[in-house]
Amino acid sequence: MGKRRAPGGGRKPKGEFSGVTSPLSIRMPEQMRRQLEAAAHARGRSVSQEILRRVQETFRSDRDRARDPAMQALCFLIAQLAGGVAGLTDPQGRPAFDWRSDRFFFRAFKLAVAKVLDALEPSGEIRSPMIMFENSDTDEKGIRLLEMVRATYETPEARAEAAARTLMSSLMQPIYDAQHFDEVAPSHKSKGQREHYGFLDARSALQIKSKVDK
Repeated sequence: MGKRRAPGGGRKPKGEFSGVTSPLSIRMPEQMRRQLEAAAHARGRSVSQEILRRVQETFRSDRDRARDPAMQALCFLIAQLAGGVAGLTDPQGRPAFDWRSDRFFFRAFKLAVAKVLDALEPSGEIRSPMIMFENSDTDEKGIRLLEMVRATYETPEARAEAAARTLMSSLMQPIYDAQHFDEVAPSHKSKGQREHYGFLDARSALQIKSKVDK
């Protein structure tokens, strides 16, 4: 009688998804399996890695489709800049320099993004939308909260600071709470889950670690 494999035993997964811990068994059409095996072989991956990569890409596509057309176009332009600041490419056609790890090219990328946004900025007067916060009947606590929100809309700089602070907080400390998503309105649930997993993907791709991770 053969020995039973110990928990966690067997061949360890390698590649981009080397840290996988949750097993899942599925059945699929034979033709689909052959396609996966061929695609995995062509890219030097295991079939499991190929499946995970393709599943991940569908989630990223969902997030891309959820953006308005103008934002999709801007994301494309910014992605093009990341390669454009490097200028040179390696024999495989990839940027010869990494904008994320090389401070020279990161600064060049940052400045290039600012120049593109300057070129795309609409004309006209800059006006604060403060009128949207007027004539609100609420209690004392609500009034204090309203005043805090009002302050973030007084100038473009204040709004940028608030938006960046909120985004970086979500990026550095994304906390998954399934119950939280169950309690929100259905119309907001899918958006919240999509953004949460998007932040997790961003942390992984940018190799960001919080104090808890270290």
